[in-house]
Parts: sequence; C-alpha cells; structure tokens
Amino acid sequence: MNGLRKFFNLIIWWSYSRLEWWKKVVKKRVTPLGWFVLLVGGFSLVLGTDVIYNALGYLFCLCTLLLFVDFCSLFFRRNSLEVSGSTLSVVHAGEQVMLPLRVRAMSKVSNSCLALYPSQPEVSFKAFYEAHEPEESKRNIFDRIMKYYRWMWLHEKRGFEAVESEILELAPHTEREIMMETLFHERGLWELTDARAKLLGVFGLLKRSLKTPGNRNSIHVAPALVSVTWNTGLGMGRSEEASVDTNQQIGESHEFLSLRDYHPGDSWRKVNWKAMARTDKMMVQENEEFSAPRYTLQWNSRGMNEIEFETAASTLASLMIELVRSGDSGQVIISHGGGARVYDWPTAKVEILQLLARIEFQEEWDAEPVEIKGVHYLIAKEAEGEANLLQVQGTTVNGTALKEGLTL
Repeated sequence: MNGLRKFFNLIIWWSYSRLEWWKKVVKKRVTPLGWFVLLVGGFSLVLGTDVIYNALGYLFCLCTLLLFVDFCSLFFRRNSLEVSGSTLSVVHAGEQVMLPLRVRAMSKVSNSCLALYPSQPEVSFKAFYEAHEPEESKRNIFDRIMKYYRWMWLHEKRGFEAVESEILELAPHTEREIMMETLFHERGLWELTDARAKLLGVFGLLKRSLKTPGNRNSIHVAPALVSVTWNTGLGMGRSEEASVDTNQQIGESHEFLSLRDYHPGDSWRKVNWKAMARTDKMMVQENEEFSAPRYTLQWNSRGMNEIEFETAASTLASLMIELVRSGDSGQVIISHGGGARVYDWPTAKVEILQLLARIEFQEEWDAEPVEIKGVHYLIAKEAEGEANLLQVQGTTVNGTALKEGLTL
C-alpha cells in the first residue's frame, strides 16, 4: 500500500514539474504578441481550405513568415550587455528590495531587457513526498491527496521569482544604472550569478535568453520581520529593577573608582563636594562605567524541527530590530547544536543578521561558556532557567501565529 501511495505521489510530482517547465517555456521564449500571431496562424491553418488562393491561407503564410524572420533575427543575434551588481549588505525576506545593477553596452543595445535568475534548486521528489506544509492535516481530503498546496508551499520556499527590467536602449560603450525591484521569499545567502539579457526579435514576437558577463555579488537575506507589541507598562518590557539600572548613564554607577582634579568641561554632577570641603580643591569623582546590557536575547534551537527553526529565526531578528530601533543595547546568544555564539548589538547588528541569513538547520558549533546579562528573553521549545520564555511550536510563538506578530 505504501509503495502504491509513493508511486501515485511520483506521478503527481512529475505532472506538476512538467507543468512548471512549460510555464517557463511560455514566459522565456514567446511574447504575448507572439502568442497572438501563433493563435491567428493556427486558426487560419484550420479554417483555410486552400493556403494559396484562400484569404485565410494568405494570413497563415504571413504569420509563418513573421515568426520565421523573428526567429532568424534572434538566432544570429549576440549578447551585447555586461552587468555588474552593487553590494547590499542585508535585506529581509518578504520585503520589496530595489536592487541596483550597472549595465554596460558593448555594442548598440535595442529591444532588450534584463532578467535575474538566482540559483534555485528544483523541488525534488523527496521534498515533495516527505516535507509537509504547515497545518496540511486540516485541509480537505481532495487537497491532501493532490497536494497542490504543498507543491506551491515548496515553490515559495525556493525563495525567489524571476524579474525583468524595462526595455533597454543604449548606445555603444555607454553605461547605465538600473534599479530592479526584487522580492526574496525566504532567508539565505543568494548568489546573483545568473543575470540574463532577454533579447527580442525584430517584430517582438519571440525572446532569447543569454547569460551576461560581469561581476555580481551575493546578498544576505535575513529572516522575515514581524510586528512586536509590548504589553507591559514599562515601555520596552523591562522590569522595575532593570529600568532603574538602565537609567544610569555611562560613568555614573555607584561603584567608586577614584578622585581626580576638576578640568574645565567636566560635569558639575561629577564634583565630589565632600572631598572639596576637605581639600579646598574641586575634585571630580570617577565611577565604574555601567556595562551590563539591558537585554539578552537567546535562541536555543535544541529539539526544533525545520519549520520551528525558521520561526525562531524570524522571532529573534524581529525582536532585535525592534530593540535597536528603540535605542536599547544588549547581547544576542545563539545556542545551536553543541555550542553558542555571543554578539553585542547594535554594534554587531549587520553581523548578526548575516549569520541569521546563513545559519543552517543541521549545522553544529563548538561549545562556549555564556554569561546571561540584563532582561532575558529565551526563544526555545521549552522553559530553561529564569527567563521570559518565547515558546516556539510550529509556526506559533506562545500560542499565537508568528505572522500575526509578537506580543510580549
């Protein structure tokens, strides 16, 4: 029975794959005007009884001639574009990004556009058979059997849809910067190696896709961001004790270090009046700098499946970005596999987001001792010590779907 079910799944996966291949052919090779000419030519062939003396026969011959000339003009045409990409350090999954590209014409460019095709693995049969769409079990029996929604979900997980620029018209040996609007669906390190020139025939009926030379860069796509709502009356969710501590300014803690002579420009608040009364000199008190971060955000991936891993990544990124926007400082601890990595924000914000873009579900690190400071938020599957637990189960955090936002 299991073998029969697997064979049926193989047939469905193969059918969806063929359909996807034909959709690519339609998009890449024939323009809408070209499909119109093909349609008119097809009707004229079916309805025309004599292609020499019948008016419909003349129409068929005309359509065939147009397509033939268009095809020949593309067959002998060569690519004349060179494309280099500008660096974008970090973007987030699910947000529209304007990607700057520098286009150089090696010869005259007309009737051409540019398309991006970042490396995208095809949906394998193993993934189609074994990976389950979140809450798939709640769908009706027909959808569970045909698995169309699982197929679309896996396609979204591939992360990127091909985009095209406007029609380019360039004189020989000229350069131009164009902005291409892109949308990455999932996090990862994307290599923009495959930038193609889409060449149109003389009548604009057919298209040809050719790779372009030039240096391209990779883009770190960090996890998707969601809204963060704070339910406490203390602003950013800190405790009373933490609020008192974090109101201290650098150099103004109660830990005494030393006394020194007053220098012009020193704050009057630092003057030690008792020492001044004893020595008849203005003395300034130096205190130990306050260094404890306001918050510690810790992600412990132990026991998480792949879906929960992605949910936790978005939770950590969203919470950190919200705290950075509010001007708060802190540390991020990512406990993954056999070890942990510790970062300070906002100084290492870009580095943290780049790590969250690259981190792999099965990756393991070497263990390091970690000290927890400040208000502690733990992103994990279960409680662990004294912390504000953000419990991840599937695509939910503390029982609320992540797409609806975080409530703390």
